[in-house]
Amino acid sequence: MSNAWDNPNPYGYPIAYPQKGQHWQPDPQAYAIDQERYRHDGALDRYGEYSLFVLLWRVADFKAGLVVRCPTCYTAYGKAAEVYQQAPKRECADCFGTTFQGGVKAKVVRTSIWDVNEEEDREAARGEVTVQTATVQSTSDFRLRKGDYVLRADGTRWQARSLGGNALRTGFWHPERRTEVGFNYASVTREDASSVAYTIAPTDPVTIATLDVSGARYPVDFTSLEVINGPLVL
Repeated sequence: MSNAWDNPNPYGYPIAYPQKGQHWQPDPQAYAIDQERYRHDGALDRYGEYSLFVLLWRVADFKAGLVVRCPTCYTAYGKAAEVYQQAPKRECADCFGTTFQGGVKAKVVRTSIWDVNEEEDREAARGEVTVQTATVQSTSDFRLRKGDYVLRADGTRWQARSLGGNALRTGFWHPERRTEVGFNYASVTREDASSVAYTIAPTDPVTIATLDVSGARYPVDFTSLEVINGPLVL
């Protein structure tokens, strides 16, 4: 049996090769990820609130053939829109600025936990304004993307600005989506009342207030608020 140090490299230095049995790589524990997701969702059920997550169409959905361009703000402008890959109307009420027909891929009500902060910001044009930011966590059965909206029971509407997540490493493997224990950990900013986000249904304050649930001992039926036009995780 040859020794690992018997094979010098061109520069004259010995090369050490790992020998069989010198290390051990543990197997992934899928059950541990399932249990952590269960605990995470349990915390949302106990200490959270219901929120309506509005997922918008993306370029990936367009390339997959799931949606077409918005005829109001994109198709109508023909070659100019194609060249610049954007519509001239940023606040289109028909597609909510996505450039894809209908704008909304899905609306789902999920339990969530919020941590809201208020900051004062000085702007030359409008003087001193109050900016509200927050972080929000929710369940792992859908994917929130940058630019998507979240509606709360108090009528406020928030847009996702940056995203994060928590992965649980339980063994030696490539950490894909299967290792995530909380897909939706986003930094969101409260939208101004003039934002196109306030044209997304439901716009009736009474209907939105149905998200304000307390004391329920069973899952609440929100199918009247939910719409699913495409996959929740693409």
